[in-house]
Amino acid sequence: MPGDYLFPKRLFVKGEPLETTEINAALLPPSERLNGHLGPHNLRAPLSPGVLAEADTFCKTKQVFVDVDSLLVAASSSPVVNAPGSFRLFQETAWQRITGPSNAKEMRVEVKTGTSALVITAHAAHCYQGNEDGEHAVWKLAIPWRTGTDYEDQYDENNIDSMTILLDGTGITVSINLPPPGTSGGMAKIVKQVALRIADGGRTHVDYLSYGYSAWADGKTVLFRRAAVGPVAGGTFQAVGLLAHSPVMTEEVVGLAPSLTAGNFSALSSHDTTLSIDAVTYFPAQIQYALRVDGVVINETITGRFDNEQRAFAPARIVEPVTTTSTGVMVGRFRELPDAVNIPMYAVRLTATVDVGPGDHQVELVVRRVPCGRNREFVLLPPELGAPGSVSLQPLNNSVVIYGRQLSVTDVPTNPVGSVLFGEVVTVEAYESEEVVSEESLYRQRLLPVAAALNEVKSFQVARGAVNGDHLSDYSSVISFGSYAFTSGGTATIRSDINPYEWPVSPANGASFAYNYLLYTNTTWFQLINAKIVRPIAGLVVSPLNCVITVEANVFFDRLRPRYTGAKPASFEKELHLSAVALCVGLQSGGIWYLWRPSIVWANSNNYFAQQPSRGSVTPLALEHLSDYEDAGGADYVDVPVTATFAMSGFDEQRPGVPAGLLVTIDEVAVFASAAHMTSTARIYAEARVKRASINVVAMKS
Repeated sequence: MPGDYLFPKRLFVKGEPLETTEINAALLPPSERLNGHLGPHNLRAPLSPGVLAEADTFCKTKQVFVDVDSLLVAASSSPVVNAPGSFRLFQETAWQRITGPSNAKEMRVEVKTGTSALVITAHAAHCYQGNEDGEHAVWKLAIPWRTGTDYEDQYDENNIDSMTILLDGTGITVSINLPPPGTSGGMAKIVKQVALRIADGGRTHVDYLSYGYSAWADGKTVLFRRAAVGPVAGGTFQAVGLLAHSPVMTEEVVGLAPSLTAGNFSALSSHDTTLSIDAVTYFPAQIQYALRVDGVVINETITGRFDNEQRAFAPARIVEPVTTTSTGVMVGRFRELPDAVNIPMYAVRLTATVDVGPGDHQVELVVRRVPCGRNREFVLLPPELGAPGSVSLQPLNNSVVIYGRQLSVTDVPTNPVGSVLFGEVVTVEAYESEEVVSEESLYRQRLLPVAAALNEVKSFQVARGAVNGDHLSDYSSVISFGSYAFTSGGTATIRSDINPYEWPVSPANGASFAYNYLLYTNTTWFQLINAKIVRPIAGLVVSPLNCVITVEANVFFDRLRPRYTGAKPASFEKELHLSAVALCVGLQSGGIWYLWRPSIVWANSNNYFAQQPSRGSVTPLALEHLSDYEDAGGADYVDVPVTATFAMSGFDEQRPGVPAGLLVTIDEVAVFASAAHMTSTARIYAEARVKRASINVVAMKS
């Protein structure tokens, strides 16, 4: 870059007269260079690893996640269809964004970038569910609209507004941090933020579920959904003390939800309760996930095999014996073949890197279902009982419920949209004609300020593009990393009678890794695979540490099926699908392991088929495990991805001025496993055998 090097115009000799123009030409350019013009040659290369960087210097990560208790209970029941925070997807073929209701978190991230690459990671766990027959009461709290003047008059100087949420007469104290007056976006943005913070439970994250309700935000309103099915008879629903207003909630009914007597995944007769048939069939989830950026679905991220409905027309061909000759084009564009994620109880991980230009961008995790039967039906054929078309064992109005999910977007700038905010100006006063050159005027007033500024360079003093690969050769944005894998040489077995699935609920001493990341102590979960961190991620050394920790693991099971002790139970074949394994990311700090609940994923035993004596038989179906035909030991072959992203940098949105970085030291990261047989039949337990597993952990400077 021209002008990077500064050379004096002449060499000053002791005792010679000084020319005002010459001394000013020597003193002024270095000071001017410090005002945002330091180039590559003005910075020593390579940079010292000890040089600190401000938050979001290398990358900026935004994340949303939803922590959902599926209410799965080992030796009892499968994931509940109306679990608070879950998202239910019916037979919708159009792409839909995964929304609440849970802590006002929908799977959408909005970022403002320059010329950047967006690194996107998403994760979701789902379960097939059946028909519905109940309704939930929903109460809507409209945040009172205020003018800017009204808001400023009632804005609490302590930035804390306490209120009492009355749900059926039960008072719940919620304290939120109010956005300051003059927030970008005006009153519309302020009101939406207030709604989000109330739904999130305020500063203490009040658990509305313990009061029998779940909460989520919808624009300028907060919705409270009753967990129990049925209406509310009377009661008081109100927000008392909300900025001197006490709005009364209005009642409405949003959607339908099943009761547990019909449509529960673990019910053996989940097809039709009027039939006296105790049988179970294969339940196809038929779900596709994808990432959508700025309204455009990224084709490469669509799960499953292909877009069946976008398939071109093809010449007709004989697919089964016919009595007449058919010619022309095929008119039935949907084949009777599944082409989506079909495992009834499973999880997915999606990743993508998308180049974007300067401006505002929106990233979403979207889902849809894909027909699999005749005439664009969602019932997989077979099965039927009796004559063709007589009785279908599958619920005609089946759905898929999505539980825990995550979406993280990392902005890796190629060229930032704007320069760093300019700070104080470094100036050197020019010498006037006949002004005395002394120690005070030359050294203290002119040279010393420049030297001090050079010894402590600020970010705004560095020109755009000044820091290049030569400077960063020994200066990595990677704080630490770790990995481990075992292949066919090692195996592990998880049993539901030894390591039963339990929802983590007990934090140790309320240990918080960061304000938004509360982790819980391990109870019955089995440590499957762990990765030692090369260098401990020391949040207490630079407290708090601005960083992003990414965990990606894969666990391959070659067996996932029920087992029994003693004599074979009569219902064994009918319960093959009810064995499940669950996985979760755990972090170790201070010698104690903690689990992060939004990372919980699962898979059920799904590698089985139904036997029917004859097409017209009404005999209950007998189920056989496909692995019985592979080898004596059985083989299932299912790979489960496990994902966790911890974006800990900057300041917390609800607590102005409070850092949101890592607060503790992390020594190890692991994947924990547990199992569940999702019904209470005696002597039957679930067994999962791990053949291969791997885990990778990377901690980056944010």
